[in-house]
Amino acid sequence: MNKLYYIAFMLTIFTTSQSALAEDFANIISQRQQSFKAIEIFFDNFEEPDSDIEWQIINKESAKLAKATQQLPNLFPIGSDKNSKSKEKIWDNKQDFNIRLDKLNSAFNNIQQATQEKNQQLLIENYKLAKSSCNSCHRKYRSLW
Repeated sequence: MNKLYYIAFMLTIFTTSQSALAEDFANIISQRQQSFKAIEIFFDNFEEPDSDIEWQIINKESAKLAKATQQLPNLFPIGSDKNSKSKEKIWDNKQDFNIRLDKLNSAFNNIQQATQEKNQQLLIENYKLAKSSCNSCHRKYRSLW
């Protein structure tokens, strides 16, 4: 009888911890999806910059995205691929994935710097770099369904 209580107790703990873990992952997945959505909106709102650059607006948005992309590597803990569009390859190639996220972060930091300096060439180079970084990472690490 004691064994039965012990098993029931352990199952309760395991189920509760799994439920809490799934809930934690839901929050983490939501955070990273919000960051990626903000990046997508940035690219939609600011097609490749031209001579009519809105320096202050781009500066403000790129500062937010630099901060968000800096946090992204922490938003991919092992097991958080469940119920997300992230492929398991991320955790198999975590170093490569983090390098790609770091390049994205650097691009947004450089975009912010370009807006402070009003350096159109630096802005365009890093805009293209950020967009290219997103596309290459999606091809390798994001499921389409």
